[in-house]
Amino acid sequence: MALSQKEDGIKWLEGQVESYQKGCSYQLDNYEKLLSEKNKSLNEIHQELSKIKSKWWFRLFTKLFIKK
Repeated sequence: MALSQKEDGIKWLEGQVESYQKGCSYQLDNYEKLLSEKNKSLNEIHQELSKIKSKWWFRLFTKLFIKK
């Protein structure tokens, strides 16, 4: 009887571990998806800032070196 309870306890514990692993895997997938979305947003922001910076440098250059 004690051996059966021990086996049942082990099976229960294995089930808990498996459930925990699935939950962690699900959360990790969600975090990776969120991170990729954030990185994409950051890349878009960086591109926009680069465009603005190059326009600013162009305007500065034209004002300084090309006088009417």
